[in-house]
Amino acid sequence: MFNLNLIQKTITTFALVVFLISFVLTLYFSVSNPNGFLANSLGSKPITAFTNSGVNTYSYTQDIQTAESVKIKDDVTTLVSQDIKANFTGKSHLTASGVFFIKNIDALSLKLSPLISVELSAGEYIINSNPIKIYVLSGKAIYKEAIIASANQTALWLVDNFKTSEINTDDFVLNRNYTNLIQLLKDIDLAPSSLSSISLDLSSVNNAVIQVNDSEDPELNVGCDSGLLNLQIICDLNRFRAENTLNTLKIDDTLNNLTLGHAVWMDINQKASTIESNGLSYKERCSQAQIECVTEINMNIKDKNEALIINELSTNSLILDKNISQIGLSISGDYLSILLR
Repeated sequence: MFNLNLIQKTITTFALVVFLISFVLTLYFSVSNPNGFLANSLGSKPITAFTNSGVNTYSYTQDIQTAESVKIKDDVTTLVSQDIKANFTGKSHLTASGVFFIKNIDALSLKLSPLISVELSAGEYIINSNPIKIYVLSGKAIYKEAIIASANQTALWLVDNFKTSEINTDDFVLNRNYTNLIQLLKDIDLAPSSLSSISLDLSSVNNAVIQVNDSEDPELNVGCDSGLLNLQIICDLNRFRAENTLNTLKIDDTLNNLTLGHAVWMDINQKASTIESNGLSYKERCSQAQIECVTEINMNIKDKNEALIINELSTNSLILDKNISQIGLSISGDYLSILLR
């Protein structure tokens, strides 16, 4: 006959052992997992943000926003920026906006807008979220399971897909956000090795002064000796405005970003137009970037040198508008785009 007492005791003992093991495992993973409820309640925060004003820690899914130089890191990802809004939803998922550097030692899913997410393999990247542009210093960027850029390439979002091209170091020199970011990386000894072969004069462009008008604030002037056609054209336009007793124009990074995207679009479609394939005009594109633009000038500059370009621009009355103070100018292939505000 079966010993019911023995069977009952055995089942009870087994149930208690299973319960204890389950309890211990649940407790362990709740504490060890950064997303676990006990880990958060006990103050275990796996993300650290280092700024000049102090050190802060964050949990996954917690918003991080700062307008000062910052290094943010967890176990697998390091993010550096001077103005960032980010949210680590886990070790392999990140939402971010701004201009920033990423170094990740494992695959990372990066959300750059409500509709656009990319996968980054282990590597080093410089990224701008508006307009979306990914500079792959090492690693690979993937969109919809297709590689859109590998080492030494860029991927620029245009209307409904990415355009791939080789890294153009002029971008880093022309945009103060990039030069400041790279300088920050150098200052904190995080400059990627792949930048060592890139010739960057971080002070020659935005800090250079060509005094075209003795009364002008030097910050409004642009160096004319950089050798970059974009800057030479802006310098010539500033001289032209100074000759007409008008203020000189300051380069605006947001305008530069917008003109770059539009110049690339014109080059791909081989036409000079203010309306892109998505039907947006320059005013609407500027509005999306939360700025108001006065006007846009687009040109086909095939077979035109600097002198011919300036001659054509100088006949445009918009260049002498006394109400404008900022300019963005980009060239892609045979096309030039200018935005003024």
